Amino acid sequence: IGSFPAGVVTPGHCIAVLKKAAPAGKTIPKVTLIHLSQLFYMATARLLRSDIPTKNLRLDMIVGKEEKARERVSLEADELGAFLRGLSFVPRHYQLAIRLILLTGVRVGTLTEAKQSEFDLDNAVWVVPHERRKNRRHTSGPFLVALTPEAVEWVRELKVLADRNEYLLPVESRRTTDTRNTLSKRTTIGDWMDRARIEADCAWRRITPHDLRSTCKSWLSALRIEYEIRQRYLDHALTGMGKIYDKSDLTEYCRDAEVKWLAFMTDREQGKETAKVLKLEQLAA
Repeated sequence: IGSFPAGVVTPGHCIAVLKKAAPAGKTIPKVTLIHLSQLFYMATARLLRSDIPTKNLRLDMIVGKEEKARERVSLEADELGAFLRGLSFVPRHYQLAIRLILLTGVRVGTLTEAKQSEFDLDNAVWVVPHERRKNRRHTSGPFLVALTPEAVEWVRELKVLADRNEYLLPVESRRTTDTRNTLSKRTTIGDWMDRARIEADCAWRRITPHDLRSTCKSWLSALRIEYEIRQRYLDHALTGMGKIYDKSDLTEYCRDAEVKWLAFMTDREQGKETAKVLKLEQLAA
């Protein structure tokens, strides 16, 4: 805003700040307005001014209406095959990470922040601690992710690549701090997915790391995996009577579903004609 006493700041000053924030994206102007409002609420509480200059400001009138949220993309069968083949352009550890996310349907942050100690490979299970589950309010205990024999081997290889690091996917700390940069691996995975798409002449629609989960979710439905199993597979909280009475973790059922999903992925990657492969919108429940 500038070097002004709090009492002389006008709505015009605030509007100028919001317009400066607009090029940074849709979130930054919103956060800026919130902080400005809190700042001047404090100023009035301390009798530094009698009004709040942001009170009647409408963000959409200043920086324009907020764009609609991007719709999630689920790869169709042919796109899925091209995408999996295109992973040959991606460094091995990122390729394995992408395959794990797509197969297990976990959120990208669940994998990028996974520690090596969470993987019980002798029992072919990944034990995600409760504090790292997104729906902690509606669940208790850890989330068990079943692993196929192929997924177990992927994790074994990632452990070798990670060497003695605590995390399955080590990241470099920022130069100015020893704090682990939790977003760097997510960004890098997305960047490599974009590069692979370009190398493959855009053989599939552009997707983000979270779209891997969307693709998994859609194909689990298309492959006729039962609703309750799909919910547990993706660590969704059950609702209604299912929430009250269904206390089983369904891990082995999820493992069977994962085997079926992996077989479909493998067929598509190898270019095999899977019987009656239809578009997702025709199959999804």
